[in-house]
Amino acid sequence: MTLERLSPSSLILATISRSTFSRGAWAKVGRFDERYVIDHVDTDYCMRALGRAKLREVIEDPTKANPDTVMPPYGRHRILEPAEIQKLVEFLLALP
Repeated sequence: MTLERLSPSSLILATISRSTFSRGAWAKVGRFDERYVIDHVDTDYCMRALGRAKLREVIEDPTKANPDTVMPPYGRHRILEPAEIQKLVEFLLALP
């Protein structure tokens, strides 16, 4: 995916140095979890920003948000059943 094609709706996860977020995002999502190091800080923050519904949607079929993704559509291809996807979402959001 080229930078020209990136939009906030197509950005699922971001892992970059010196990340900056708006005050509104900070108020909605909260602080970074300082227990994490390197890239997982960004991943955790993005998953919390997405929320349960959007994270589930991304796991079910990430091609809806990003047609160029290499992540498999776990729901659409029935790699995981709906109950398994829900458990995965809860697990990801509960990581310490």
